[in-house]
Amino acid sequence: MLTVMRRWRDLPPQGNVLRRILGQAGGLVVAGLVIGLPLSWMAAHAIRGFLFDVGTSDPVDPAIALRVG
Repeated sequence: MLTVMRRWRDLPPQGNVLRRILGQAGGLVVAGLVIGLPLSWMAAHAIRGFLFDVGTSDPVDPAIALRVG
């Protein structure tokens, strides 16, 4: 019991832990958006020549293709 009490003082307050977790998760989200959005835009323009009668921003046809596949 004495060891638990000694270690209990080492734990940070709950608000600090939550703030740290959300800060790290938010950083990952921002990094994913910064990297992912330009890459998806470049990929959409790269495959534009292979698409016939389908726009690169058309959400219906890719959804159908995912549903069928």
